[in-house]
Amino acid sequence: MENKPLILYDGYCNLCNRFIIFIRKADKKKKFRLIPAGQIAKISDLSELPDTDSVFLIEKGEIFTKSDAVLKILKKLPFPWYLGYIFKIIPKKLRDAIYLWVAKNRYRWFGRKNSCILQG
Repeated sequence: MENKPLILYDGYCNLCNRFIIFIRKADKKKKFRLIPAGQIAKISDLSELPDTDSVFLIEKGEIFTKSDAVLKILKKLPFPWYLGYIFKIIPKKLRDAIYLWVAKNRYRWFGRKNSCILQG
């Protein structure tokens, strides 16, 4: 496996897909690997990730979820996007509560695709 950080995301969620499109455009140096969570079965060492309403960032054997994953991703993007990491000052409990609220409502608010925009 490559040493690039791996982002696992909901490939059917319109909000998640927009976030992935944003990352692909902003990530000029191609720092990330992007894989829809539905393809996780193809990656045997990651098959035991919890099934949650979260994006996952896996970097150097460490798994980040929810707001921590989003903030770590932003931190690795070029200016001005890495400035979003400033939201790390908000307590994790509050950040994750907001993240989960949006995650639980994402299909209702943003819609759902019948297929993923990326195929790995």
